[in-house]
Amino acid sequence: VRQNWLYILIEIQMPRDILRAIAPQSCAHYKACEQETNGRASALRYASRCFGKRGISVRN
Repeated sequence: VRQNWLYILIEIQMPRDILRAIAPQSCAHYKACEQETNGRASALRYASRCFGKRGISVRN
């Protein structure tokens, strides 16, 4: 459920701090991902790397 919300928020391009706030603290790559989450494509990479979700389409 949390992951689904993350994708919905990314889809409407929520600000970085919102994505940070809902990201699980236990994410192994959290710090590295957080630094890259500064745009839509980066946010999608962040979700992909942190959650290991497949089938995310990154549109540049």
